[in-house]
Parts: sequence; structure tokens; C-alpha cells
Amino acid sequence: MLSILLVFGLVAAGCGNDDDDEPGAAPAADDAQAADDAPAPDDAPAADDEPAAADEMNMTPGEGVSVTMARANWTTGYMQAAIYHHLLEELGYEVSEPADLELAPANAYVAMAEGAFDFWVNSWYPNHDPFLNGEMPDGSLVNEHVSVVGSEMLAGGLEGLMTNKSLVDEHGITTFDQIVNDDALFELYESTDPNPGDGVLQILGCIEGWGCYVALAETIELAGYGGKVEQLEAGGYDAVIAEAVSRAESGTPFIAYTWTPSGYVTQLIPGVNAMWLAHEADKVHDGSTDNPGFAVDAPASLGTDVCTNDPCWLFRNSADIKVTANNDFLTANPSAARLFEVVQISVVDVALQNVLYDGGENTTDDVNRHASDWIADNRDTVDGWLADARSATEFMVTPAAAPAPDVPFRVAVVAPSASNDLAFTQSMVDAVNALLDAGHISEVAITDGTFIVEDAGAAIRGYAEDGYDLVIAHGSQYGGPLQEIAPDFPDVSFAWGTAVDTFGIPNVNSYSVRSDLGGYVNGVVAAQLTESNVIGVIGPIEVGDAKLYVDGFAAGATAQNPDVEVNIVYTGSFADVALAAEAAQSHISAGADVLTGSAQMVVGATGVAQENGVLWFGTQANQTALGEDIVVASQVYRWEVILSEVVNQVKSGTLGGTTFIMTFEGGGLEIQFNDAMDIPAAVLDSAQATIDGLSDGSISTGQ
Repeated sequence: MLSILLVFGLVAAGCGNDDDDEPGAAPAADDAQAADDAPAPDDAPAADDEPAAADEMNMTPGEGVSVTMARANWTTGYMQAAIYHHLLEELGYEVSEPADLELAPANAYVAMAEGAFDFWVNSWYPNHDPFLNGEMPDGSLVNEHVSVVGSEMLAGGLEGLMTNKSLVDEHGITTFDQIVNDDALFELYESTDPNPGDGVLQILGCIEGWGCYVALAETIELAGYGGKVEQLEAGGYDAVIAEAVSRAESGTPFIAYTWTPSGYVTQLIPGVNAMWLAHEADKVHDGSTDNPGFAVDAPASLGTDVCTNDPCWLFRNSADIKVTANNDFLTANPSAARLFEVVQISVVDVALQNVLYDGGENTTDDVNRHASDWIADNRDTVDGWLADARSATEFMVTPAAAPAPDVPFRVAVVAPSASNDLAFTQSMVDAVNALLDAGHISEVAITDGTFIVEDAGAAIRGYAEDGYDLVIAHGSQYGGPLQEIAPDFPDVSFAWGTAVDTFGIPNVNSYSVRSDLGGYVNGVVAAQLTESNVIGVIGPIEVGDAKLYVDGFAAGATAQNPDVEVNIVYTGSFADVALAAEAAQSHISAGADVLTGSAQMVVGATGVAQENGVLWFGTQANQTALGEDIVVASQVYRWEVILSEVVNQVKSGTLGGTTFIMTFEGGGLEIQFNDAMDIPAAVLDSAQATIDGLSDGSISTGQ
């Protein structure tokens, strides 16, 4: 109860901001004026005109209209989506369950503009502005097809750094800058950070791939702390908070990123065991990088009871949380559009619901119940909104304004197999094209089919000579030539994967993926669908993400059903389709009725599976097209989640030196089920529970 009351007081006082891509963009937190300036539901504006009498009003203007909505892939936005879902149903619309279509911002805006779904309520502006500049297949921009509507939660995000309250009180700490520049304080914090004694202060930062990571990294560089301060991810955000809470309880120094509204501030409680850590006014982001939207122009309205200084300058501004909707849908449904215009949700209410969610009330049914309870508690205000919406007769679209395009940024990809292999290469090709569509890069060049390493090396060098800003060597076999080529082009950034070695070369990044996570989920599902209790796995070579996937799949299957026999065969080749087909046939002859495999060769295995009516689980890309009647699910790599971070770092002048690891966090990995398959609801629920457990650390793949 103390935590809930403190959250209420904090959110009512705060001022903040959000991220480009958070939790594909991780939400930030409430602004100081949020509760004052963004009225709670009881203060919502009245209808412009007196609504028609009830007996003349169409109470269900949406009757007969099916609506598809999405929600963002961060839990602090779930309840808002459920509230709008229920309100539209009261207007008679038939609305899809938001949990059925959960997206990261990188995918959502183009899909919405194309009409794949009608709206979502999880836009964070200005942080999501760049997505409005994405290009559509016909050459138009996303902003020409969608509109930003209403004032759902103005100044609804607050995010910044926290540190120990005990140390703030003991040492009179007022700003982050004081810790960095005071030798005694710096030594105190650095001596107990995750890598003590290296002369660099590692702070528990934002998740790589989220906009907050880029904003904080740029803030550190602009403040002149490059080489002295760095963010260090602790294996997912739940792990970051767990580490920070442990340090707060023991009195061990920590500096950690967090945001509100979220349940995290019921563990790191400002004014109790932690304090928001202010920056000097001249050390916040000034907008001088390629991300001018990161500029901070106002302090948070937080007093010295919860912040180390007044004024409390945090490293992000506040963000407005709003509805974005497809223009055709808005025009055709004025009642829905008017509802979007008038609904306002208190950030305090969202924070309190986050406490319930983080406390274990975290199923779809729980979220819908929270939304229903909120509507019941605010019935008078809600009825006013609904009456206003029922009286609407037309809606005039005001297309969203697109931001100015980024400066030209050219990316080249060299990959071992075909661009449409439905596996390793296609996953990267799809990613760079997603960044192109979103306006983050201006040009993409692809050289595929370079199984011969020497050919790949020639292509890598050629792109560097042509002055591409980022050259991606998408294959672990390309490390040798990359070590020779990269030093010759110090102004070009290179990235390669899947690998974790940057060779100590300052313009080389590496990237990898926890493919064992999706493998584990696929294994859990496969163990429930097999009837013979025999599953066959076809691996290429025992290295990289292929081996991780195979090991994760086997672990998940046996954890789900210890009686399942998982037979694994490695062909010794990434590309030999015939060997994959032979391996698949051998598994089927041994009784397997479910198969899976990794790498470009799997087309041979899926062909055999199709002929024998054997189920298939894919990885790297969505492999449904290889057999709509046999492919159950695919682990999909969304490399754009970490590539957006690579691109942002290169734009800010950091050309290399970082290893990026992709997980479920931020939408980097997705399990995509084949809609044509009749998969039992209990199996789907177990898959989601497994994903949640892998994300929060309660389930381990053993890798």
C-alpha cells in the first residue's frame, strides 16, 4: 500500500518522455504536470454540442462494423488498449482482442497505413515521429495515411536515472555530473559497478534497441563523459531492476535507468530507497546530433523529496501518449473517431494497474477485467464520452505531419544465401528494408548468394570503397576477411554476425541472437502436438545461432514432456538441401511426426515433411510459405530492432566496438503461428506463458 501511495504521489508530480523503439519502444513515465494538465477521467471535456435525446440517438452506431486494433509490445500500454476496446464495443463495434495483434513501433505504423489494422492507442510522440516518415510501397509516406487523434495521456511519460537514497543523503549528491567529476564519488560508484577497477563507470542502462538507450548514450557523449561512463545491460530489464533493488537494499552504489508509469517504481521507490538522479542543466541533450528530437527543454517538476536536485533535469522530455488511426477508418467511422478525440486516461490509474499486473494479475483476462473495473469506476465520465461519440456524424481527417527526413545513410548487406530464402539471409534483408521504409536509412544494397568467403570479402571491400555508411557482413564465416578489410576503411562502420567478437577494431560491431529462446518455445509447443513422442531436428553445423536454436528446442521439448524423444542430426552444411532432405526422411523413418531445423537448407527438409504430412517448426524467418498445412510456428528474427541501434550509434559517431544480442525484449524475437493451423488454445497459452517466463527469468533454456 505504501508503494501504491508513493506511485500516486510521484505520478501526480512527474514530467517525462518515451522512446523510439521501446519495449520496441519502452514507455517512459509521467510528466510533472501530467496529472495536473492531463485531466483524470472525471475532468474530461464535455461534448461540444448537447447530444441528441436518448430516444433519438443511435446507441450502437458501430453495429455491423468489424474493427481490428493492435497494441504495443510493452505491458504498461496494455490497459489503455483494453479500455478503448471495451468502449468501442459499447458503441456496437465488433472489435478484435488487442492481445491478438501485438506489435513493435517499427512494424506498426506501415501496417496501419496499409490498412492491416485500424488503430492503436500506444503512440508516444515525439518519440514515434520518425515512423510517420516511413515510405509505403507506392512511394507515399505513412503520415499521408494515418492521423494522430485526441489527447489520451498528455505528458504521460517520465524516464531517467535513479541511485541509492542512502548515498544521496550521506554524500550530499545533487547531480549525476557530481558523481562523474568528484574523484571520491566516482571511485565509490566505480569500485562496485559490474566491472570494477576498469576506470569506467558502468550504469545499469536502457535496453539495447530501445530509443532510450540511444538518447542516454548520446547524452553521455555530449556531456563529455565518453570513455568514462557507459551503459551496461544486465540481461533484460527485469534483471536490471532486480540488480538495482538488491543494491538499494544492501547499500551498494548503483545508477539505473527506469520509467513511469510502471510497476518498477514500487521496487525502486523514489524518496524511500532510491532517488531520481538529476543532471546539470547544461549536460542534458541539446539536439545537436542526428536525433534533434532528443533535446531536453524543460526539467521535471519533481521536488527534492524524490529527486536529487531542484530543478530536476532528467535526460528525456515528456512524451504525449495518443491514438493513431488509419484515415479511411476514421472517415468511415465518425463515432469511433470522436471517441478517440475525447477519451483521456489518468497516468495515475495506469501506474496503479501496472502494480496489479506486475503483482501477478497479468493474463489477458486480468487486463480486460482491470479495464472493465476502470470503466465502472468512471461510469459518469465514460457515458459522457459515449454520448458525444454517438452524436458524431462526420470526421475531417488531418493527416499526421511527417518529420524532416534523416540525412542520407547508406547500408549494404553481404549474405551467404538468396534474399528470399525464408531463413537466415531473408531475416536480414527484411530488417534493412524495414529501416528503409521507416526512414531511418536512405539506401540499401544487397549482395546475396556469397557462399564462397572470398566472394563475400570482395563484395564487402567494394561497398566500403563506394563509401557506404554501414556494411553488414551477415555470416559468421565472414570474420576473417572483415578483420583484414575494416582497418583499411576507418570511416566506414562494419557489423557482422552472428558473432560476439569485434576484434578490438574500433569500426566493427558484432551481433548475435538468443535463438535458444524461440527454440525453447517451439519445443514446448512441439512436445504438445506430437502423437508419436518422437521429434526430429536437422541442424547445419554446430555453431552460432543454429546450435543455440537446436539446443533450446530440445530443452523446451523435454521440459514440457520428459517422455519425448528428440533426435538431432547435423548435416555439416548450411546449404545442402539434399542432405537436409535425407536427414528429414531418416527422422520420419524413425517415427518422428514433428520436425524442425535451421539454416537455408531447410527447404529440403520441409519438402519431405510436406510429402509425409509431418508438422514443421521454423526459425530465422516465417516459413509458413514452405507448407501452410504443416508449418505450425516460426521463430522470426527482427534484426531491425538492434540494427536501428547500430544505425543510431553510427550517426552519432560511434562506428564500432559494441556487441548486440537480440532477445524477446523489444520485439527482437517473435513467435509467429500459422493462422491456417488449428492449434488448441491451451497450447497457444502455454507458448505465451513460456515467452513470459523466458523474458522474466523464471524459465531458463540452460544456455
